[in-house]
Amino acid sequence: MDEKNESTFSKNEDITQLRELNNMKKFLEAENGKYKETIEKITGKFDGINITISSAQSYIDSYKKRHKKVLDNIEILKLKKEKRIQEVNDLHLRISTVKEDDQSSASLNNNLNAELEDIQSEKDLILKRLSDLQKGIKKITTKRDNRLPYLKNCNEMLKQIYNKFRESQNKMEVSMIFKDS
Repeated sequence: MDEKNESTFSKNEDITQLRELNNMKKFLEAENGKYKETIEKITGKFDGINITISSAQSYIDSYKKRHKKVLDNIEILKLKKEKRIQEVNDLHLRISTVKEDDQSSASLNNNLNAELEDIQSEKDLILKRLSDLQKGIKKITTKRDNRLPYLKNCNEMLKQIYNKFRESQNKMEVSMIFKDS
């Protein structure tokens, strides 16, 4: 029986080993399932990470483009700033020129006003003298008009005297000619 026992024992041992192997198989299958599930979760996470990385890469590319555009805009703005500074400097120069012109114009205006006042004074003086001359001419005209009849009369008398004198001279000449002859 020993043989039988040994064979039974060996069978029992084989069965026990089979059970252990079966349990091990079940355990390994369960572990394998857990690992598959973990792998699927990790794969899902990797897919999410890949999507995130892709999204981040798109954002980085977009950011780089915007950054380049911003730098280009900054350069353009620097050029515009320099242009505006030059325009402001030109305006300051124009303002200075206008101020100087305004001061010169004010000075010229003051000089011209002074000359205008002098001319006005001279004009008033000349007008006064002209008025005095007109008054004098009126007086002379009035005196002439008052004396004209007298002067005309005197002129007539002088003409008559002249004529009489000429007649007398002629008569004397004739008398002298007759006397001499």
